[in-house]
Amino acid sequence: RLVEELNGAREELAEMHEGAKNLKDELLNLQSKHSEMIEDIMGKEKQIEEDAITLQEKDTKIHELELEIANIENALKEEREALNSKTNENENYKKCAEETIKSLNAEMEAKETALAESKENYESKIKRITEELKLSLIHICRCRRYAVCRSRWSPYH
Repeated sequence: RLVEELNGAREELAEMHEGAKNLKDELLNLQSKHSEMIEDIMGKEKQIEEDAITLQEKDTKIHELELEIANIENALKEEREALNSKTNENENYKKCAEETIKSLNAEMEAKETALAESKENYESKIKRITEELKLSLIHICRCRRYAVCRSRWSPYH
């Protein structure tokens, strides 16, 4: 009878050993997936950093365009004042001044259009980076809190 119990215990031990091997394989698989997810997150973080640098450069460009528009507006104002004083003396000069004003207005509109497009691109990139950051944090949370999440929900999660 002891031999039978010993053989039964050996079979149980063999089954437990097999189960442990399966768990070990599953753990290795999960560790591999975890490593892949971390590499993916790191790649996304690097891309986000590169995008942030690009956004900073574009922000600088927008600021430069705004300063340039302000300078053009100041130059236009000064030129209008100068033209107003000279137009009283000569009617032909008035026509020339109007053409100059039109060209300056067209240039200013072009700069404002470029500024508006740059701002739209800047805002869309910020929105995309914000969304990617939220996704990255979700992945990090799931990876690092796997044991906590598993104990909170079903054991099969």
